Amino acid sequence: FNSFGNDIIYENSFELGLGKDFRLISSSQSWQILYEILKGFSFSHIRIGKTPAIFLQKLLSFIEDLKNNLISPEDFYKYISEHEKILATYKSKALRSEEEDIIGISGELFEIYLKYEKIKSDRNTIDYQDQVFMPYFLLAKRKSLQEKYRLKYKYIFIDEFQDTNIAQAQLMTLLYKKGYNNIMIVGDDDQ
Repeated sequence: FNSFGNDIIYENSFELGLGKDFRLISSSQSWQILYEILKGFSFSHIRIGKTPAIFLQKLLSFIEDLKNNLISPEDFYKYISEHEKILATYKSKALRSEEEDIIGISGELFEIYLKYEKIKSDRNTIDYQDQVFMPYFLLAKRKSLQEKYRLKYKYIFIDEFQDTNIAQAQLMTLLYKKGYNNIMIVGDDDQ
């Protein structure tokens, strides 16, 4: 999935706001970006704890999970805004207080996610999850491009399907055209 997605990104890099010389960053480089963000970030709701490395890993995993579930910064912001609207209708002060804390934490996570994406964009870099995340949104928004790739790949083969995440599966649904291409999946039902 990632190599295939990387090819789509390379072929459409300018449309995605990247130069042709974009780079794929490693997990440790993602950590470094998050560390830069955290150095200048003032937390009101999130507690880092005694081990910043554990916090950074959980933060990176959180961002990876957002992308693997196709949740963009804009979608995350909409979720927070909707949560705030619903919260306004709560009658219980205790429950409202608890939910306000969740909104506060979510807001700080949103700010970090947004800054992380901005820094990557400014540096002309992508992370591992972007290799599926970016092609999905590109093909979902650009139907002519989606059709181009549908016609380009008459046969689609997916191995280790049991390890496929939501973003990967949704990318494949964008490429499948009933009556035109064939898709074959192989999975291990013991896993």
